[in-house]
Amino acid sequence: MRLFVGFLLPEEYKDFVLKLQSEITTLDVDCKNVEQENLHLSMSFLGETAEEDAEKIKKDLAKIAAKFKKIDVTICGAKAIPSKNFIRVIALDVREETGTLEKLLDEIRRKIGGDVKPPHLTLCRVRSIRNKERLIEFVENYETAFFASIKIVSIQLIESKLGRGGPEYSVVSESVLQD
Repeated sequence: MRLFVGFLLPEEYKDFVLKLQSEITTLDVDCKNVEQENLHLSMSFLGETAEEDAEKIKKDLAKIAAKFKKIDVTICGAKAIPSKNFIRVIALDVREETGTLEKLLDEIRRKIGGDVKPPHLTLCRVRSIRNKERLIEFVENYETAFFASIKIVSIQLIESKLGRGGPEYSVVSESVLQD
């Protein structure tokens, strides 16, 4: 199973993302937008995971979720990952002022492992650097923009099955954060 830990973006928050993706499409750049149904906040990429390990991860995520309250975050600021010099992904920043999200990610890193990156919401994956300057301009136009405030209500273990049309995500388990 190819797994990651994240939070699928609820439908009511997708409009602003779709508008940004639509704008990227007009730039004549070589990238692939994340499918609407796959929009998510990334927490930790686990990669290929054995079925028995997935069962342990589910239990560990439930224990982690029991320690944390729901988290209010701000979606803001476009960014190039890993950098404007070498763009692989265009994403939006996920910020939280109290440090709770960082503590949650530290707990996931400690108990579950995986590739834990600063939280973000991926808009598109860049295939080649054709018209790179347009991508940089897009990022710079939105670097300080505010897009939405959302509430992370759970942490999800998500399976990613790679197919011809791109990845298909399905929630393997969901651990609800406390009220």
